[in-house]
Amino acid sequence: MTLFEYYDVTPNNANAIYGSVRYAQTFTVGESAHTISSVQLLMYKVGTVGTVTVEIKTVDGTGKPTGPALTSNTFDGSTLATSYPGAWKEITLTSHILSVSTMYAIEVSMSDGSTNNWVVWSNELIGNYSAGKGWYSSNGGSTWTDYNQDFMFKVYGAISVAYTVAISETLGLSDDLSRKASFKQALTEKLGLTDALTKKASFYQAISDSLGLTDSVLAEKIAKVSDLFRRLVKRIESYG
Repeated sequence: MTLFEYYDVTPNNANAIYGSVRYAQTFTVGESAHTISSVQLLMYKVGTVGTVTVEIKTVDGTGKPTGPALTSNTFDGSTLATSYPGAWKEITLTSHILSVSTMYAIEVSMSDGSTNNWVVWSNELIGNYSAGKGWYSSNGGSTWTDYNQDFMFKVYGAISVAYTVAISETLGLSDDLSRKASFKQALTEKLGLTDALTKKASFYQAISDSLGLTDSVLAEKIAKVSDLFRRLVKRIESYG
């Protein structure tokens, strides 16, 4: 899996999660739409803890987490590290496509626990992550307060099918190329790319820029393809 959005600096603070107290960190997808298949959070535990829930949500007009989870999973809090600042904990998620230039929230909660029996998420006071922010809720997510801190997180996934289709359509990739196991290999053959370029972390961004697949152009293409996939899925489900 590929690392996409993240905030990974030396933390200088951490916040406890238990009962009705929960925290969230928002992030914004860049110019490459992609799936989210897992997240890593810098966490540790204190005392006896239970099941931790991690959810990916949309945000409202003010940037707060809202609505049902787009994808989520739980893990046993007892598996966390036992001292500050903790260790990176990976949480696997059911793959979900995240849209280009769109903000989402990672929300973390634990329904049980008590004082000194909680899980802790490390963060940075007066955080410097410019594409999102930390949020705090004391009532189980009913209301949220801007926390002015940024939590440590990493988002992993893969370039979305809609994105690769958009590039394929623009380049006019043949069926033979489109069926190749490696989409990068298909692009390499089509464009005569060097090995050095294909190994860059910004490979897809470089392709997008060279083809003019940025901002509104890419967003329009992805929206069209994504809509086709959604309608196809609904039709398949109707036959289920």
